[in-house]
Amino acid sequence: MAIQPQATRSLRRMQVKTPGSRTAVHYLKRKPSITRCGACNVELKGIPRALPSEFRNLPYSQKTVSRPFGGNLCSKCSREKIIEDYKEIKDVPLEIGQVCIKTAGREAGLICVVVDKIDENFVLVDGQVRRRKCNVLHLKTLDKKIEIKKNDSSDLIKKELKKLGFEISEKKKKELKVPEKKEIKEPKKEIKVEKKEVKKELKKPAVKKKTEKAAEKPKAKKAKK
Repeated sequence: MAIQPQATRSLRRMQVKTPGSRTAVHYLKRKPSITRCGACNVELKGIPRALPSEFRNLPYSQKTVSRPFGGNLCSKCSREKIIEDYKEIKDVPLEIGQVCIKTAGREAGLICVVVDKIDENFVLVDGQVRRRKCNVLHLKTLDKKIEIKKNDSSDLIKKELKKLGFEISEKKKKELKVPEKKEIKEPKKEIKVEKKEVKKELKKPAVKKKTEKAAEKPKAKKAKK
């Protein structure tokens, strides 16, 4: 790799006084600029300070923050932006069935309903957001309320919100695809039949076996004259 020449303006020049009362020029790398809020010019938290070439290769989860307007506005300005869009905001005590809007977190800007009151600081919400515990400071109440009981089902709450005119996106369940079993065709093996040469044996003529003991015939005696 080629060494970067020191005369380039991409390096920061700093004059340093050495122990021998001599000033020397040190060449240092420039630090990348800090990302700031577009409205109040405050430093944004959670976004890395890196060079454009390094920032480009980072994964998306490290480049920005998961809340709305993440990477452009700070948390305070993003809350004010969300509240501006809703004119029906009204300070009402949090009760079961009260319609609210979330102003913080990754689900900021979504409509929810108070399902249960846990304590003074936390409530249980459901609706456009998933059912979970939420901080009271992250909610703004609207001038609307639905009639539900404590810990009612999420399907009933979504139906009531649809009647009020709020859109609710229904998540489609993923169908598990069963992989089809592929028939593995085995290659046909060629059976080589070796032709064996059959030698024809010459048949020997059958020899009659002579009886070991021949039948003895009586000899005729010559008559004396």
